[in-house]
Amino acid sequence: MTEDLKKLLKVQEKDVEILILEDEKINLPKLLDQYKQVVDKKSKEVDASKAFLKDLQVNHKKVEIDLESKGTLRQKQEGQLMSVKTNQEYKALEREIFGVKIEISRLEDEILEKMMGIDAQNQVIKKLESELQTLKREFSQKEQELQAKIKAVEKKLAQLKLEKDLSFKDVNPDLFRRYTRILAHLHGKALVPIVDRSCQGCHTLLPPQVLVNVRREKELVACDNCARLLFLPEEPSDASSAPEPSSSEGEKESV
Repeated sequence: MTEDLKKLLKVQEKDVEILILEDEKINLPKLLDQYKQVVDKKSKEVDASKAFLKDLQVNHKKVEIDLESKGTLRQKQEGQLMSVKTNQEYKALEREIFGVKIEISRLEDEILEKMMGIDAQNQVIKKLESELQTLKREFSQKEQELQAKIKAVEKKLAQLKLEKDLSFKDVNPDLFRRYTRILAHLHGKALVPIVDRSCQGCHTLLPPQVLVNVRREKELVACDNCARLLFLPEEPSDASSAPEPSSSEGEKESV
């Protein structure tokens, strides 16, 4: 592997880290938005429950007004009983009063039912408001955590970009420009290894002549399919890959 290629691979290592952190920087605010949506949804539930409670209270008030009106009517009718002149008129008025009493009883039951509904709805609102406050506290905590993460990511990004700037100064300018052009069109890596005669960028089987050209290391060779620059991974040195002698062999040599 040429020195230029080794230097360029170091630059790519920085670019890969930068890409990962930039994606993280984009996704962290999205995560915060998801938490915010949960809070907003609960807040809307509280608002809807309060609106429903208001409707219950308005209806309750209407029934109370109806009950008051019927009570006034009954008092008036009962007062008229003393002034009727015929038995027929008396019985007719009694029937009217009886009907009003039935309506009053129905309205009283309805008022009781609505009061129970209002009490139940107040409990629902109390529960929802408690849940909302919990979510708001959790959101505030998550916001602080994510803001801290974003700052840490931004700091690391600045450091990596500085390290990259220092790294590419040692790279052949023409080679670096070629690398940059490829990276601008391909998300991820501009340099990829060859494994089992295949490009590890697009996993296309490479023609024999391409493999020969890469081995010659006279110039960087691009994959005809994805345009990424190809290289052969360095094999372990003989010293590091050779098996260690067994203890018995060592003993024989020492004899």
